[in-house]
Amino acid sequence: MSKTTKRIVRILEGDFTDRRGLRQEWENIDDDVKKEIFVTWEKLIDKELHKSLKVLKPIKEYLECVDGRKGSLVGCAIPKELYETFTKLSTDGC
Repeated sequence: MSKTTKRIVRILEGDFTDRRGLRQEWENIDDDVKKEIFVTWEKLIDKELHKSLKVLKPIKEYLECVDGRKGSLVGCAIPKELYETFTKLSTDGC
């Protein structure tokens, strides 16, 4: 698991155990069960972070292409997601 994922899990644990009533119940849960909970949270968070990065990758590649051509758009394919976002913004009047 990534450092970011572990940090997020610790933040969630801190928030969770900072709530009246939950802290006492959390303290009564066996350590092995807590570990299972952390592992599950880490997997869920990693999965969602991976989805986010997958969506951003084509945009990053496009920006790197434009940067490599010193701002010229010639030869740089605009990612479909980016094109659709710009098209929607322009038709919405933004």
